[in-house]
Amino acid sequence: MQSKELKQWLIWNAGGGAAILAVLFFSVLLVGGDIGSRAQKIRSGALDLETRVQSLNSLISLRAGADRASRLLPQLQNSLPLKDQLIGFSKYIETQAKKNNLTSSFTFESEEEARETVPGINSFSLTLAGSYNDYVRFLKSLEDSSYFVNFGSMDVSEKENRFEILIKGKVFSQ
Repeated sequence: MQSKELKQWLIWNAGGGAAILAVLFFSVLLVGGDIGSRAQKIRSGALDLETRVQSLNSLISLRAGADRASRLLPQLQNSLPLKDQLIGFSKYIETQAKKNNLTSSFTFESEEEARETVPGINSFSLTLAGSYNDYVRFLKSLEDSSYFVNFGSMDVSEKENRFEILIKGKVFSQ
């Protein structure tokens, strides 16, 4: 009879131990899953916080740049030629074209008045004809001039090693 009781006792203890182990195993799985989801939330929050810090640093940098730009704006505007000085721009273009062996035709097309923080803009059309090297030298002389010029478009065509170039651009003033 003792062996039967021993078997029951072993079964009861082994079964109880197995049940306890099963409960512990499922508890660990549930807690582990909860910890995993919380860790993911923490990572997500950390990434969000990092993005916000980067945005804040960018904003601080932009504000500092805006303050610096507002201090430099008068100096920049003073570096632009006066509106009346643009009369000499067409003469400058003609002189540089002749100096670089180019034939030219220059026309002012439209004008926008300068405002407090925006420069005046005079649109122009320029036609040049000559060799490629002469044209490159002309552009370098224009780059070295005291005029601030922006080319909006260039239409280039070649005829017997001679280039014809139509430029639409803007020159800026105070």
